[in-house]
Amino acid sequence: MQNQQPTPDLTCRDGAASPRAARNPIAYAAAAIVFLVLIAYAPSLSSGFVRLDDYQYVVDNELVRHPSWTSLSRFFTEVRKPSTVEGYYQPLTMASLMLDAWIMGEPGLDSSVPRSLDPFIYHLTNILLHAATCVLLLLVVREAVGGWAVPLIATLLFAVHPAHCESVAWISQRKTVLSTLLAVGSVFCYLKHAKSRRPAQLIASVLLYAVGGLAKPTVMLLPLVLPLLDIWPLRRRWLPALIGKLPFFACMIPMAWIAWTSQAASSAQLMAPHLSTLDIITKWLGLTSYNFMLYLGNLFCPLWLSPYRELPADLSLANPAILLSVGGTIGLAVVVISAVRWAKPLFVGGTAFTILLLPALGTVRFAETCVADRFLYLPAVFLVPALAALIARLELPAPTRTILVRVGAVSFAIPLLILMWPQQGVWHNSHALWSHVVESAPNLPKGHAQLASGELETGEFKSALQHAQRAVDLAPNDPGYRHVLGRCLVRTGEPGHAQRAVDELRRAIDQGLGPIEPLAHVSVAEALIVAGDPAAADAECRRAIEMGRTPAATLAMLGDVAFNLAHDYDVAADYYGRALRYAPENVLVRQFRAKALEISGNLVEAVKEYEITIETYEKSGRHVPIYLKNAVQEAQQRLGSSTTPRSER
Repeated sequence: MQNQQPTPDLTCRDGAASPRAARNPIAYAAAAIVFLVLIAYAPSLSSGFVRLDDYQYVVDNELVRHPSWTSLSRFFTEVRKPSTVEGYYQPLTMASLMLDAWIMGEPGLDSSVPRSLDPFIYHLTNILLHAATCVLLLLVVREAVGGWAVPLIATLLFAVHPAHCESVAWISQRKTVLSTLLAVGSVFCYLKHAKSRRPAQLIASVLLYAVGGLAKPTVMLLPLVLPLLDIWPLRRRWLPALIGKLPFFACMIPMAWIAWTSQAASSAQLMAPHLSTLDIITKWLGLTSYNFMLYLGNLFCPLWLSPYRELPADLSLANPAILLSVGGTIGLAVVVISAVRWAKPLFVGGTAFTILLLPALGTVRFAETCVADRFLYLPAVFLVPALAALIARLELPAPTRTILVRVGAVSFAIPLLILMWPQQGVWHNSHALWSHVVESAPNLPKGHAQLASGELETGEFKSALQHAQRAVDLAPNDPGYRHVLGRCLVRTGEPGHAQRAVDELRRAIDQGLGPIEPLAHVSVAEALIVAGDPAAADAECRRAIEMGRTPAATLAMLGDVAFNLAHDYDVAADYYGRALRYAPENVLVRQFRAKALEISGNLVEAVKEYEITIETYEKSGRHVPIYLKNAVQEAQQRLGSSTTPRSER
């Protein structure tokens, strides 16, 4: 029985006149999928980086932005405690981001922004990986049900589903789309091996699975799903076939250990439930059922998608939402389990979906939200063959069946496409993302804190202060949110707020800020400058530099605060001058120092700084801005000098 040539359980009735004729429709179907994915995700190509891991993964990650063999080595050798990102071991993902940066290259002399910071290439790569996953999924579905029309229709629904926007439009989720591509490739090779018995295909399947774990460890549960494929579409006894799964399990064990230890070593929330009492067990089952129903709701009715959702305050069965979720989960479990006799595709698809989604249901806590759509991306793959089998099973005359299938596909695909565009807008920039989170989860402190941080950069200080205060009110014991509040108080520029900022920031430092403590000392220094205590600010500045802050950048930041908020131009000129000792070629800092000197009345030094700035531009071959030439002329006119500026000699 085990050596018998496996055959699909269900076949489409599309038919094919010859092998060559059969290949052409698949090529056309693959091209159609790629084209539709590119059109559907076109809005994401104009999106930027968002302040939700994108800065950690790319913008502030020197190893990614400056590709080298050293960077690549660190990605792969830092196993138990990766220093490149806060989180689990994902070297292949980091290497792929570094490859994007290498493709873009560095800027020319006329640009101050590295091309590696252009988000376009990172978004494009995510979209292309999604398209490649859809093409491989098309081949997997064709292996399961045959033909090409029904696999195409089922795959298109996966390709344009709004719930996948989080995985594709968010640059940091490169790990999700890359690992899923490799996992689907592993499944395809496994199905081909089951039919051909070629060892090379089994080896390829195992290697793709192992490499997928280097992109994101959530693929580690794939070996638990493979026996289900023996039930359908391979229709063979799964127990004797378990021997072929041993290489997968051999990879799964170290993969799980690395994922756990590397994630636990980070500052991320990684907690296993302590099921010590009946009450805790009941609440845990309630949360798991609630999350499961939310995921299904986002999959089948994607109208309220958000990367963050609030946890229910009451997880007991007294909460109607929890009670209904438990009842719904039990009912669905009965249907799926019983389907092993009357609808094997439903049993396989539903069981595989649940197994792969299990880590995100509350089994292990590693996020501040009860659900996140990115965790649907891989599990949803196994619902697509089941859907195709359901379509192929329609017992209707061929013309009627064809018309019905096409009309049904269009009826579903068009609304999904329409929903995709606003969902991609959520990921357009940080303000759009966190505004959406605050709207969908108003009691989530992280949303308010992140929105406040973004509004600080755009100058919306009043709104930023309100959101920062709301975050602290919701989570008064979180030092990170108190740090954001302190920064917002500083940016208002009011002396009264500055002293309160000092108190808030020092309290945050006492509570423990971990790796951002050096930045907190800089924030205290900023507040002290606004409060009129530059001597104490100097002490905080030195402390921040001793803890690893870059001297030039730190001193320049304090100069900016003295210039723009405290309006103490002597202090600003002093900080800018000290920054220039570390970075004498920084023309922006030198321009600001010249302006501070000019405003404070030291015109002789101001003219010298202006002229040094112009010389720096000329030596580097860059065009001297006209406003800089005008500034020199105005300063010299005020000085009463008749000397022709050096820039015009």
